[in-house]
Amino acid sequence: TGPSVGAGGEITGFSTGQAYTVTATNTGGCTSEISAQFTVEGPPDAPEQPTVSVVDATCNEPGSASITNYNSDYTYTFDPTGPSVGAGGEITGFSTGQAYTVTATNTG
Repeated sequence: TGPSVGAGGEITGFSTGQAYTVTATNTGGCTSEISAQFTVEGPPDAPEQPTVSVVDATCNEPGSASITNYNSDYTYTFDPTGPSVGAGGEITGFSTGQAYTVTATNTG
């Protein structure tokens, strides 16, 4: 018990991951056969927030940046655009002194 069915057949009030069956009863009191069991799955877990490590430039070495919790299954998007993430999480194509945000997206 718990969920309800709206006018268009939309089921609301369910718990994700819970198995349900449905029956229908008409105004005459007759009840249908039990439906096949179904489960509404919740959304996939959101990716972990990217953690960026920055090494400032020195007199002899250029600066660098990397995503320390890099996951090759994620797509990384920068704002403003420009930088990209290589294998292992190395960030390239950034402008020194420019502030960026990076967002991780998974296939879900």
